[in-house]
Amino acid sequence: MSDIQIEISRTKNPDYGQFSCNIALRLSKKLGLNALDLAHQITDNIKNQEGLEKIEAVPPGFINFFLSEDMKAEVVKQVLQQGAKYGSQTTQEPKNIILEFVSSNPTGPLHIGHGRQAAYGDSLAKLLRKAGHLVYTEYYVNDSGRQMNILALSVLIKILNLKGASLALPRVSYQGSYLEQTAKEIQNSTEVNIDNLLEQGGLRDSYPSCSADEEIDKLIADFQHQLGTENFDRFTDSVSSLMVTSIKKDLEQFGVVYDNWFSEREMIKKGLVQKSIQQLNDNNLTYKKGGALWLKTMDFGDDKDRVVVREDGRSTYFASDIAYHFDKRFRGFDLLLDVLGSDHHGYLARLGAGLAAMNEPQESLEISLVQFVSLFKENKKVQMSTRSGEFITLS
Repeated sequence: MSDIQIEISRTKNPDYGQFSCNIALRLSKKLGLNALDLAHQITDNIKNQEGLEKIEAVPPGFINFFLSEDMKAEVVKQVLQQGAKYGSQTTQEPKNIILEFVSSNPTGPLHIGHGRQAAYGDSLAKLLRKAGHLVYTEYYVNDSGRQMNILALSVLIKILNLKGASLALPRVSYQGSYLEQTAKEIQNSTEVNIDNLLEQGGLRDSYPSCSADEEIDKLIADFQHQLGTENFDRFTDSVSSLMVTSIKKDLEQFGVVYDNWFSEREMIKKGLVQKSIQQLNDNNLTYKKGGALWLKTMDFGDDKDRVVVREDGRSTYFASDIAYHFDKRFRGFDLLLDVLGSDHHGYLARLGAGLAAMNEPQESLEISLVQFVSLFKENKKVQMSTRSGEFITLS
């Protein structure tokens, strides 16, 4: 009989009481008895019915419980007395949890698809706090790397066109009406002298003989050379800061406020990524192949080894992920809880391997996957993309 599980569940229809139990149905199969008869025997032998108006057995063998009006009123009293603390629990072993969610690249406004992650993550934080845990929410800002350079170049071309140039956006670039508004705001606030580009002349907007990816990389290099790498980086920082401010505002209007916003760019500037790579080297867990530096993630359960430093010497996004999650542990968090899109299903293995390679427990990481939002127009699925500018904003 020890394998019999007693289930008491909330009823969907108040005509059947507030709670229902299936124990008679489970036991009848073991005992060879009629389930409804057994349900009547059980109800007849329940002596303590405090807080209950009645208990009844109904076909095919469920036992329904009806709460008394006094019991219902008692719940209301507790809610009024405890206020926001109602439903809170205490745990003997509260965990110190860092919960990261949304963390969309600051390359454009949040769209309604991000709203699902925001609502889920914020609700999860509140539930964990109610359960007695310490929860710290964080937005990881991917404000470094190629995508930010592509956005900066896209905005820069828009500004130059506002100043009289006639440049086309490259095949790989960011589109959408938000780009022109961003250009107008940056034009009025940036300290970088963009007029120098117009004075120099000879600006290119394409390399027709190259692939789309090769073209955008060449154009970024051109603008970095003509504007100066330091000025291009400052301009990129300005664009990133404006986008992050916009994202914060949209989330706050949506009712989601984070405890902290963590910048990948600042993490790299502080040398945390290089320190992590050095520790991986010191642990004898890296090797060179094809000019790149690889991490032996297969030693920790990943399906393949991963690159942490590219052939050109630039660290990968994975290297930043390792440094970021190691920093979370360094800050004293017991549980690293990431809410990611469903396309990140392979991240648990690789991030867990990265943590293990840094001498941190893989089980300290948990990933919750959230499905994407699907939109339909005239019965046809509509794809949303920040890059193409085809999306409905969260705001």
